[in-house]
Amino acid sequence: MPRNKLTKKKIFLAAVDSFAEKTFKHCTMQEVADKVNIKAPSIYKHFANKKEILTEIFEYYKENLNKQRLPAEKVIEAIDNEPIGKVFSKLFVAFETEDEYALMMKISKIVIDMSYKSKDAKKVFQIVFIEEPTKYLTDVFTKLINSGKIKSFDYESLTFQIIAFSRMIFEISALNGSDRKEMDNKYNNGIAMLARGFERADLVIK
Repeated sequence: MPRNKLTKKKIFLAAVDSFAEKTFKHCTMQEVADKVNIKAPSIYKHFANKKEILTEIFEYYKENLNKQRLPAEKVIEAIDNEPIGKVFSKLFVAFETEDEYALMMKISKIVIDMSYKSKDAKKVFQIVFIEEPTKYLTDVFTKLINSGKIKSFDYESLTFQIIAFSRMIFEISALNGSDRKEMDNKYNNGIAMLARGFERADLVIK
């Protein structure tokens, strides 16, 4: 990676750390510079101001968080070979690496902290935690029904429950600094209850 881009990436990551630790409002550009071991004015070669760094953090979050979900086609394959509870667990965001998990949890904390007072953060929250998951789950359930894997049903209520539960686990994990295993355990324990309701409704076509 060219040195210029590498420095910008280091500033980005340092800003994520600082904003998550001290909040965006109370963090200074000097503190970000100190983490990268550069002089504060050097940051302005890459970002016009602190708000521009925040905007890039938000864009990264919007573009990358929901990419961590398993494609609908993979969910369809899984339903033939795995219990429905295991299949439901695949609907949650699955991070490929510990570093990606840690980064996304820090950004989640920034977004959640700011969503009560920033219109930009509130919009990001709406997209990442409501709009994108709704589109994803609608696509999954539609394809499962159309492929003959499950019976046709009104999946709006189930979609709402999965999104609400997932969002709660995500928020708690981000704000409490939970590790990846702890978050996965919380999610899997809760999603098992939703899966049992799905099984009782006898919606899976054997």
